[in-house]
Amino acid sequence: MCKAWYERTGQIDTIARIIETSELPVVVCGDFNDIPTSYAYQKMLNMGLKDVYQSGPIQWGRTYNGNLPKLRIDHCLIPEPYGATDYKIYDEIDASDHYPFSAVIGLKE
Repeated sequence: MCKAWYERTGQIDTIARIIETSELPVVVCGDFNDIPTSYAYQKMLNMGLKDVYQSGPIQWGRTYNGNLPKLRIDHCLIPEPYGATDYKIYDEIDASDHYPFSAVIGLKE
């Protein structure tokens, strides 16, 4: 395993401890540099968070702007009872090695 994987593991474990002690709902968004099958991503799902990507229309989930195949390595994870709409990856913006994305987050009706 690479050094970065070990660093991300420690970071996500720290975030999990913060979520466990929070009295408020927690939204976790950012550049995970990890795919949905990774430890970091799965740890957040096990904390009861869900991916806003799963709430939107089905689309290719490429957030990495590199030579690798379509990788979604940037994530936004939300708790119940929140939902997300209008999820969009802006793959026409070529300003970084990551494509920006957005979602509208709100309470479910």
